Amino acid sequence: MNGSVVHGSLRPLIAMAQEPEPEDPGEASLRVRDAYARWDETLTIQTREWSFGEDLLPGIAGLDEECARITNDTYLAGLWSRDWQYGLVWEVTNPEIGDLDASLRQKRQSSPYVAPSWSWASQTRQFELLPNRRYFLEGSSEENDGAQKVMSVSETLPCHVCPEFVLVRHAMDLQWRSQFGRLNSGSHICLLAKLAAFSSDVIIEPRTSEHPPFGYFVDGSGICVFDWTVESTQVQPPGKMQLLLASSCCFQTNNWPKLQWLVSLRNTPE
Repeated sequence: MNGSVVHGSLRPLIAMAQEPEPEDPGEASLRVRDAYARWDETLTIQTREWSFGEDLLPGIAGLDEECARITNDTYLAGLWSRDWQYGLVWEVTNPEIGDLDASLRQKRQSSPYVAPSWSWASQTRQFELLPNRRYFLEGSSEENDGAQKVMSVSETLPCHVCPEFVLVRHAMDLQWRSQFGRLNSGSHICLLAKLAAFSSDVIIEPRTSEHPPFGYFVDGSGICVFDWTVESTQVQPPGKMQLLLASSCCFQTNNWPKLQWLVSLRNTPE
């Protein structure tokens, strides 16, 4: 792939792949982190219309190959095996009205099949990754220069987002020989991870003009988002649902502004 045919923020990713790997370990690690962050920009391709939905993953295969050249990582249905603490934590931003049963049917009977349900590529609606990769150091400030607001240059550092699971094995059922191409429905992974029962029922709040749909645990233990939404406030019993701990981040470097905002909206029942 030639960098001259790639536009926007992805051009540096292609240029980076053509450069030799830095000899300094620190610079090499920074290069890999930068590649993951720039590759995130490819996920916007999911919002485009496709004549054939199953062409979504092949459509970014060239970019995937360049990113793999930099990271030397294993590509699994739109995610990178050493970056799953970010790649697995995503949400549908404007889910359809439905319920748990309807959501499960859609996942089990998706047609055409594009990717496993844990991958962002399986979604037909817009989504976003939740954890930010970097946080701002304390001391950043804003200044007014006449009518223009100017942000002072402030340093950012990587967030301390850590995986809380082990990828035991994986099996991608490839339609083609390339790991970046189409997949068959037999693709799956096996994780060693911590599971926990829901601590209480969940109150699901529908989308309004002031906030997106979200849910919060009745016992006040936290908030959550589902792959579906409701027309009016409803109580969601736990049923057979469980929580899987995918990643964690220390408080000092946590930069999940959306989740923090949703927490501020929560109205804890009496």
